Amino acid sequence: MTALNDTKEIRLHSRGGMGLALMTQMVVAAFGMEGKYAAGLPSFGIERRGSPVTGYVRVSNKPIREKCRVYAPECLVIMDSRQLGLANTMSGLKPEALLVLDAKEMPAQEALEKFGTIALVDATGIALEEIGRPITNTCILGALAGCTGWLEIGSIVKALERYFPPKLLGGNQRCAERGFAEVQMKSLNASKEA
Repeated sequence: MTALNDTKEIRLHSRGGMGLALMTQMVVAAFGMEGKYAAGLPSFGIERRGSPVTGYVRVSNKPIREKCRVYAPECLVIMDSRQLGLANTMSGLKPEALLVLDAKEMPAQEALEKFGTIALVDATGIALEEIGRPITNTCILGALAGCTGWLEIGSIVKALERYFPPKLLGGNQRCAERGFAEVQMKSLNASKEA
């Protein structure tokens, strides 16, 4: 089990239809399997495919009393790279925040000014290969575990059993495992100092 020294706050940004609401539930369940306290809250306006969706997750080794949005995350997950750089997506980040992004290559440097570390994973490509659809939630969940160390991949794989029927489970577990294994991290501190 991975130890947490304090409460961690994660904010997730996506578009409707990419599985963010379900991902919020799955990450809370996986943390719970490790004996951690976690609270998640998805938030969306009009319910239609393609509209902006946001999720909020807090995790701690102590009970969580706050059940509201995350305003100052140390980890920002962006499942739709078109949202990178938007004011509402980038607001309130803690200094040197971690960005987990579904992308094949590094975005423009000016979009990354507020981050200390970026974690890239081709979640869309992996999802298309493993489940035949661009639903990236389980791959991003694996990448989140792989780049933070806050969560074990075995807990995620086990938690997915609660959310997927047998015919969909294997592909989604492979997505999570590949996200965990294939996430690429880059520290941006060195490039800021140069």
